[in-house]
Amino acid sequence: MGRAPVSDTDKLDEVLAEFGGQPNIVRAKMFGKHCLKADGKVIAVLFEGDVAFKLTGEAHAEALQMEGAHLWDPRGKGHAMREWVHILVAHSSAYGRFAREAYDYVTGPGDR
Repeated sequence: MGRAPVSDTDKLDEVLAEFGGQPNIVRAKMFGKHCLKADGKVIAVLFEGDVAFKLTGEAHAEALQMEGAHLWDPRGKGHAMREWVHILVAHSSAYGRFAREAYDYVTGPGDR
């Protein structure tokens, strides 16, 4: 018997599980894509089987250093979103860490 096919949304579910049922983090949609929101602000978006995270500072720079990572362009028309880093599923072991960084960024002090 073969394995059941893995849904693209499974990676987002794994990221969500990193927060252990924290009530202020929910699944939603952004640009028609599955995403995670913390306190109503998007922190991660499932895109083409990979995940893009809203990051700043050292976390942003570190994410961009990962092989294949790049600024996220949700429409693919040359208009990348400067705070968002698209991280390939090959680096999914780092998704939990970047999700925490994104969470801290969007829920921290000040307007984002």
